[in-house]
Amino acid sequence: MEIKEKIREILVNTIEGLKGKNLKYDEQLITTGYIDSYEIIQLMEVFENEFFVKIDIEKISLSNFETIDAMSTLILEMKGESHE
Repeated sequence: MEIKEKIREILVNTIEGLKGKNLKYDEQLITTGYIDSYEIIQLMEVFENEFFVKIDIEKISLSNFETIDAMSTLILEMKGESHE
């Protein structure tokens, strides 16, 4: 499964307001109110466990969690891989 698809699956299964939603990769999630700071912390833990990465504290920013594209880039960066 492609990383962006896996992130989408995690989001709709983790965030109450996203259940059943067909998210686009560039859909804004923080600006639209789907994700807040508490949920970013939840997502960090899920991402770290699912993708076997450690997200550096300095990488925790709203822009890194705004879209699936941004989350994918962050995870790939933490894994030491280049963006698709």
